[in-house]
Amino acid sequence: MEADSASADIIVKHYNTATRLENLTENVEKKTFKGISNSEGNGGAIYNTSILNLISDSGVITFKDNKASENGGAIYNKGGMLNLMTTGNMVFAGNTANGVSNAIYDNGGTINLFAAGGANIVFND
Repeated sequence: MEADSASADIIVKHYNTATRLENLTENVEKKTFKGISNSEGNGGAIYNTSILNLISDSGVITFKDNKASENGGAIYNKGGMLNLMTTGNMVFAGNTANGVSNAIYDNGGTINLFAAGGANIVFND
């Protein structure tokens, strides 16, 4: 399903396509968002305007080398609620927005980061 950032609640970009999702809770293990590019705006891999719960019970979630032409190399959160929860590790590395290191950009929303059981959320952007 094609969507643009102006009309979607949540857009998850993957290989230059966009999917509209509403109030998403995604349980993932060993998921990699790598090399995803948005040359027309905000959010290289994910553009969120609603509620996004990205949860990993184990394994590593990686956001690597994603790019946005404006803000949020990996994730752009516009007025939404973004919950990143892991008992594995979550790694942000090499993400850029407008040519500058930038993993997550928040525009009037709420971002919660939870790492439990010895897990880490690491930013290397």
